[in-house]
Amino acid sequence: MDTKIIKKYLDNQKIKVVEKYDFSNRTISYSKDIKRYREIKTISGDEEVVRAYILAKLVNELEYKAENIEIEKEYQAGRPKKIKPRIDMILKDSKGNPFLFLKAKSPEKFEVDKDLIEDQLFGLASLETGKYGTEIKYLVYYSIEITENGEILDNAIIIDYKKYPTYEVWESKGYPSVGNKLPARYEKAQKEPFKK
Repeated sequence: MDTKIIKKYLDNQKIKVVEKYDFSNRTISYSKDIKRYREIKTISGDEEVVRAYILAKLVNELEYKAENIEIEKEYQAGRPKKIKPRIDMILKDSKGNPFLFLKAKSPEKFEVDKDLIEDQLFGLASLETGKYGTEIKYLVYYSIEITENGEILDNAIIIDYKKYPTYEVWESKGYPSVGNKLPARYEKAQKEPFKK
């Protein structure tokens, strides 16, 4: 992935939710306004670069508050040996319910890892709603696409979780996505029109 374009984007943001980033040395730090369940200091892969981009976009372009964002929330799963899977990011609404429940992927792995939607989105969403009694609006499988002219586009599958509360229901309806473009200001997700 061309991190120069992402660096330029982050450098030009007014609100610095990604406080420090050095893509060549693979280091990063996020604003204290974002709730972190686990401290992230290193960029282990392009997935972290995608997360840095989306955090900056949510706050600067789409007008969400950094204090409504959580990253790396951990859940307990499995018996007798317990594992602790994590969701990459949650954007909460004013009532504390997850509006976006998001899994970030590197552009190269977006298509390859789609089978992870079942466990890493639907599975964790059921743990979130079961344990905390919250209502999730959208499950988001997210990456970016960088065009030849350097434009950064959303590449997303956005699932209406109220309409499709399980993977099986979503699968039986043909894997519908309510949008591929992240909504601003808690609005409805929309599809970007196809351009030739």
